[in-house]
Amino acid sequence: MSEVTKRLGNILAIHTAILIGIGFLSLFYFLFGLPTHSLLDPLCWLTLTLISWILFTWNRVTKQSFDLYTLFILSTVAFNCGQIILQVFGLNTEAGLLEGRFSSKTLFETVLYIDFALVAIHFGALLRLRGIKKIFPAGSLKDAPPELFQIGALLTILSIVPTLIVLKNLISVVQSSGYFGLYERSDLVGADNILTLISGLFVPGMLMLIAGSRKRPELRMGAEVGLILYALTFMLLGRRGDGGEVLISYALVRHYCIRPIPKKIILPAALVVIGVIFPLMAMIRNVDLNSRADLDVMVKAFESIDNPMATALSEMGGSMQSVSYTMELVPKYRPYDLGASYFYSAFSVFPNLFWSLHPSIARGSPSIWLVKTVDPGIARMGGGIGYSYIAETYLNFGWWAGPLLLVLIGYAVSALVRWSLFQADPAKIAIAASFFGNLITFARADSQSVIRPLVWYSLLPYLAILVLQKIHRSRLEAPSADKT
Repeated sequence: MSEVTKRLGNILAIHTAILIGIGFLSLFYFLFGLPTHSLLDPLCWLTLTLISWILFTWNRVTKQSFDLYTLFILSTVAFNCGQIILQVFGLNTEAGLLEGRFSSKTLFETVLYIDFALVAIHFGALLRLRGIKKIFPAGSLKDAPPELFQIGALLTILSIVPTLIVLKNLISVVQSSGYFGLYERSDLVGADNILTLISGLFVPGMLMLIAGSRKRPELRMGAEVGLILYALTFMLLGRRGDGGEVLISYALVRHYCIRPIPKKIILPAALVVIGVIFPLMAMIRNVDLNSRADLDVMVKAFESIDNPMATALSEMGGSMQSVSYTMELVPKYRPYDLGASYFYSAFSVFPNLFWSLHPSIARGSPSIWLVKTVDPGIARMGGGIGYSYIAETYLNFGWWAGPLLLVLIGYAVSALVRWSLFQADPAKIAIAASFFGNLITFARADSQSVIRPLVWYSLLPYLAILVLQKIHRSRLEAPSADKT
């Protein structure tokens, strides 16, 4: 029996009891009721305890604290529990949780369902670790296959010009119309969107180049600089999430494929990004683009923020409202989707070749439905209020079946980590890191944000690597076959 298996057994037993306990608490609430107003704060404390338990037990089993699953949980916590954490420490505004927009009953049910979700996700993740014999630590790598570098170079070459054009267009929009001009543009569809679709290959291509060039430091450093500049451009434009996701994906590849990043660097860097850069970008994203290079403007903007870390957590944690709204509207005003949103998300994998508007877009995603329902004004401007994969499970299957789907989500994320990071395979690590940005988006969006990128920008490049490897092997085997 491996050390991982030994550590996992007791933790899984305890966590199963916690999952059952949350289920019984939910059942008791719906059967007999509870004083929601007086128990809301204790329930927030329970949430913080569960978050600590999840992070501690994953690290206890895997000995990893900078991996895809940990980051997925942290992003889920930031966007769905940020204001819950602030509530525990009394750092929300006087209006309270979610600015007092919801009744204590709705807030209590929201926090309870999020607790149910977190425990269900972690249960699935722990289940997938059963039977694992060894977890390779960061930096202990197999040799990168040459096909990884070749496919990475091909994707980068194909996407570099479209990426530069897309960035130029985004910069022009922000210069002329400000940050919100990015959301006032008409959405491009079909062939008109081809440049954006091709530019989506840029980040996977660069990550594959970096992962495949450990022994080519000059090429690797060039790719690293290019990817960092790409991420910083998005952050300067105000699209903090896009830039941050690219930086974390890059950090993962560097940590596992090049050289482990010391823990004493990871945490301070994360605090700087969340507590300084994110709130600062929020303050200046409507400032003229040229003025953002003025250090005095930046300093004054940052000084105007009362509590940067609390501000960042409050803003990110606002995505929790999607759970509250969904629970109020479904099934009272809209029936359960019963898997329909996931079907249309999967259908979005197919390009728009036969329709004037892709059926998945025509039907609308859950996030689009929600903003049109609760804030039509923002919807008409092209904006949104965020969504959450946790809310989408409730939208589809309700209180009791939704957590079953969340078990599968946790199982799938854990499987991705086990398949890639824990096997020390550079090609798999690069592919997993390429998908990571979409996985983080999934924490504050719906499934339409994750299915197409998974197939187009992760699975297909990995399939290309496998096909190229097969071609190379067949060529090597051909001469020996001729000799016989």
